[in-house]
Amino acid sequence: MTKFLVSYLFDTTQPDLHAAFKTSAEKHHLCEYIYATDDNGKSKYCKLPHTTLWGEGRKLSSVYDLLLNLAETILKQAEEDKKISSFMANFIKARGGLIENMLVSPLIAETGSTTIMQVKEGKFTGRVDSDVKLADCLEHQKK
Repeated sequence: MTKFLVSYLFDTTQPDLHAAFKTSAEKHHLCEYIYATDDNGKSKYCKLPHTTLWGEGRKLSSVYDLLLNLAETILKQAEEDKKISSFMANFIKARGGLIENMLVSPLIAETGSTTIMQVKEGKFTGRVDSDVKLADCLEHQKK
């Protein structure tokens, strides 16, 4: 099953709409935690950088479209709920929307049996486990 990584730059708004975007992304099975193991065999869930998510089982182009649609829906809802003005919503749309830029790529590339993606959280640095389970990471994220 295809595993992919999404890195994006989210527009700064008042109020901040990024939390609503991430909650919506989670409902579509995108996660901000990944499971990794270090050289000593210690494993843990690591939080990805602030505007990075991962998922599995979709074509990369459909992930791109999904996130743009989620951002558009969040912006529209914020305008309808009067959290932001119509002027500000139109200004954001004119600049390209809430997602300023985005990269969608395969999460894990393997050479032989060695996973080449590494993550760091605090003092922990480990390799992303190639058999990482999205459902387990989403469950951890809810804690």
